[in-house]
Amino acid sequence: MITNKKFRGIPAVLFILLAIYILIILLFANRNLIGDEAGYAMYADNITHGFYTDKSDINIWWEPGYPVILALFSILHFPVILIKLFNAVFYFTAIILFFKITITFAEEKRALLFAFLLGLWPPYIRQLFYANSEPLSCMMIAIIFYYSYFLLKNKEINYKKIIALAFALAYLALTKAIFGYAIVACIIILILFYVFPKDKIRVKISLIAFVLAFVFCLPYLLYTYNLTGKMFFWSNRGGVNIYHSTTPFAGEYGDWFGNNIYEDNPQAMQNHKDVLSETANMKALDKDEKFKELGIEHFKNHPGKFVSNWFVGLGRLMFNYPFSYSLQKPDTYFFILPNMFLFSFLFISIGVLIKYRKKFPYEFSFIILFSFVYLGGISLAAAVARYTALVYPLFFAIILYVFSKIIKIRINKE
Repeated sequence: MITNKKFRGIPAVLFILLAIYILIILLFANRNLIGDEAGYAMYADNITHGFYTDKSDINIWWEPGYPVILALFSILHFPVILIKLFNAVFYFTAIILFFKITITFAEEKRALLFAFLLGLWPPYIRQLFYANSEPLSCMMIAIIFYYSYFLLKNKEINYKKIIALAFALAYLALTKAIFGYAIVACIIILILFYVFPKDKIRVKISLIAFVLAFVFCLPYLLYTYNLTGKMFFWSNRGGVNIYHSTTPFAGEYGDWFGNNIYEDNPQAMQNHKDVLSETANMKALDKDEKFKELGIEHFKNHPGKFVSNWFVGLGRLMFNYPFSYSLQKPDTYFFILPNMFLFSFLFISIGVLIKYRKKFPYEFSFIILFSFVYLGGISLAAAVARYTALVYPLFFAIILYVFSKIIKIRINKE
């Protein structure tokens, strides 16, 4: 059978996914860089010229993790389609690592089935044909899951693996700033847990990895401090997210929206025209601070609306719906139909793990802590489903673990 054939320990059948990814990119990817892609490319071009942002107007809208890779492609003069084809490598690597984890607690057929389910899950591969940071982030999270799983499973302080884990964490934080905040939050949480004697070795391994990851991020934070004079500065995208997540206006649900929405919706323009006028000529850093101030004012004056926005945002994290000033579109089903099954089984699985706590997979604890801290943070700001998709490997692994190790489904043929 083809599933018994191996290529360096990888079932040959999994390479079908790689072929599908390449085909999807070749068929549907734009040969030009558009939207956010052009923004990443701008920073990549800056890197090739020896700087990251113009010092006369410091603007770090996107972190350097992905632009660094694009800069390498730019130096080598790779065409745009080849850059996007690397997304297939990122996703395929993530699936291989997912399989290597799940094969340790599930039968090979089940591990393969779930690898294919994850690999072809519509919301997961949504970003496959864009030159954005999501495919790279998916791979980095899979690497984090892989190293943390085997370190905690074996309860070994293997510094080579811990350094690899810490590097993956740091690179992820330098790709998406929210993970930098998640690293610090996890350090604080683990310091509190360290006072308890139970399972200290796993806590110690995790704490060392997170602290090392933060240390690896320090050169970037020192660079941004030198530019801005601000401590712990990751990017200037936070202010506008805070502003929109705390919006007090009816018909707005806490999601970020840009110029296209203002141009097409008179009500949106009416709601925000004063702020847009005030910030129009501000430099990026000043604009970021202004939006933060306004967001805090929104929260103080309308806390109930913020809670409502947050609750709606939870639904958007799962089903990518609703968005402010957006018409109903058929592609909403792209998220709702598959994810209603995913989250139904996930919540059942979490309930089972709570009930049967003695069977909890403690080797999952690192990635569970990191992922749920991240999701908690992202739910307060830019809550959209493509950010949840980054941690789908964990969700699928939890479901597979529960239905392999705890729950057995049998069909009564009588």
